Amino acid sequence: MFGHQFGGIFARDTLPLVLRKGRRGYLVNTDCVLGNDCGKGVHWIAVMDLDGQRLMSDPLGSVGKKQRSDLNALHQPIWAEDDAEMAVGESTCGPRSLAALAVGLKDGKDAFLDV
Repeated sequence: MFGHQFGGIFARDTLPLVLRKGRRGYLVNTDCVLGNDCGKGVHWIAVMDLDGQRLMSDPLGSVGKKQRSDLNALHQPIWAEDDAEMAVGESTCGPRSLAALAVGLKDGKDAFLDV
């Protein structure tokens, strides 16, 4: 579906450095793998690198701000709109993040940030 533009699936602390040229999408878990309190898997978000910028989209919108704070510290991303695409009790963050990647990789930065 994504071809060469899909960079893979990562935990927040294993995400590669931002792609300096071109466009690449990632599915990233807000959990970590390096540390004592890691490895449970928490929440999935979409990440898109575009010519040196790192963009992120959280299907929980503003509700997810607390659990994505470590991502802010590690990557200093530009976040998509904070409107929720899912309710807190739902477990659809993975598919919704993949949908955001599909939009962004096809239609670019503005479309990704608007999802």
